[in-house]
Amino acid sequence: MATLMVIQGASEYVTLELYKRNTVGRDSRNTLAIPDPTLAPTQFELLYRGERFLVKSVNTGQAMYVNGEEVDHRFLENGDVIQAGNVQFLFCQEDNEEPADAPDIEGDTSQFDPDSSVHPPVSGEMEQIQARTLVAASGDVLRNIEAGPGDQARRRLAILFEVTSAIAQLMKPDDLFDKLLELIFEVFPAETGSIWRLEEGRVRVKAARNRRGRIQGGRVRVSRTILREAMHTREAILTRDAMADDRFLSGQSIVDLDMHSAMCVPLVFKDDILGVVQIETSNQDDVFTQDDLNLLSAIGNQAAVALKNAQLFEDVREKERIEYELSLASRIQESLLPQSPPEVDGIELTGRLIPAKEIGGDYYDFLPAPDGSGLYIAIGDVTGKGLPAGLVMVMARSLLLPLVDQGLSTRDIIVRANRHLYANTDKKTFMTMNLLRWDSAKRRLVYTGAGHEHLILCPAGDAKPRVFRAGGMALGISDRNDETFQERQIPVNPGDTLVLYTDGVTEAIDRLREQFTLDRLVRTVHRLKKEPLDRMVEGTLARVREFTGDVEQFDDITLVVARRTA
Repeated sequence: MATLMVIQGASEYVTLELYKRNTVGRDSRNTLAIPDPTLAPTQFELLYRGERFLVKSVNTGQAMYVNGEEVDHRFLENGDVIQAGNVQFLFCQEDNEEPADAPDIEGDTSQFDPDSSVHPPVSGEMEQIQARTLVAASGDVLRNIEAGPGDQARRRLAILFEVTSAIAQLMKPDDLFDKLLELIFEVFPAETGSIWRLEEGRVRVKAARNRRGRIQGGRVRVSRTILREAMHTREAILTRDAMADDRFLSGQSIVDLDMHSAMCVPLVFKDDILGVVQIETSNQDDVFTQDDLNLLSAIGNQAAVALKNAQLFEDVREKERIEYELSLASRIQESLLPQSPPEVDGIELTGRLIPAKEIGGDYYDFLPAPDGSGLYIAIGDVTGKGLPAGLVMVMARSLLLPLVDQGLSTRDIIVRANRHLYANTDKKTFMTMNLLRWDSAKRRLVYTGAGHEHLILCPAGDAKPRVFRAGGMALGISDRNDETFQERQIPVNPGDTLVLYTDGVTEAIDRLREQFTLDRLVRTVHRLKKEPLDRMVEGTLARVREFTGDVEQFDDITLVVARRTA
């Protein structure tokens, strides 16, 4: 038989035996109608498919969760928890018996009436149905719990419902542990109890209490012999007399604690062990039973789900925080790039940077000479990607600004920047750069390379492009390489166009992992050299995108284009 238990709050529940096709929602025409405003008219379907049930979301505007994970559809296992709106559902399947066909329902809301008592008289058959349903929802560990006298059975059911309610509320783990221990002490004759969490390979106590209340600070007294055994075997442990139990005769802590009866249950979610809960008593009259262990194991199972949900929630919050901070850093980095090309006598410019991640390691800049005589043009590429590369990029820019303000030559600026980066960055981090200076009065363009990509000069006429090697060594590798940095001149005539780029352009790959290459770039810019600069840049980038197709961009892409106007 397969059933669905609806839980609203700590102790409100109703159980439905499932048909081959079931619909759940607030509309009265559903197989299970629940007049809860947080549910859609029809929220989801439960469909019998070859001895298994498939849950399928019908309302695309509202998320559905199974065991804390958002899903559109999923085959269910015995004990799975479905969450929709503010309502939780426990799926139970004790066997593979084929369900019946669903009857036609026309406006019948009698299956779930919020104004009627959700606690029918707990006696006879109804008590057995509730106990059986709970057994199925909690797995094999509860199969031996007897319904027993009414008050005791109802109390134990209520405890499990309160645990399930805690899961729905996604408490902080520490708050959840305190609540669980409080509930455990209400139902078991324990003198001390504690919950331990596995963190970085070690178990650490997260909550502890005795009959007087929570244990604040200090060392928690616990049998580590029993705790280690439960962690190692991943099986619940019951000892009616710990000091006489052959399994724990070597446990000195058991003697020191004067421990009599104890239970220890590992918190296991799928294949992950998350922690352990342990309770003890030294009272000779209080002996824990197998039924007690079954119930504590059920609580432990629910606690493991709650803890995993809380961890997933914390992970999502942390991921959102990181994404927000990366987005903020990306906007800050973008604001450091030229917002518009400067107006400089004799030359026009434009540039474009497309980072592969939120934070890029590429860099370009247009820096006016301090005396108004011209302009410095910089393009660079830091090893790696992401935040570390972005920080080095920002550092390099902060170096260039004061050096440019001194009106130094491109070589002197590169030499000083290299020394600073070498002294203040990880030796595995370095930056390539081409630094150029345009002299408006002399109509002269010079540059110093630091291990960067080639420079491409497209003459105004029909002549083929010329490629100039950057030369030099990357910045930050050594402080004894000054002789490798040489300032050179590029002969530019009116109408000539100079193209600067980073290796994200030439090393862009297609589906066959073939690179775009320098040759393709040269042919592309030669074909576009008579276009306005913005169209030349966009056309080149479009050609790169056409080449790569749907292959994900793996490196930052930067293009800078300068054209002599007179």
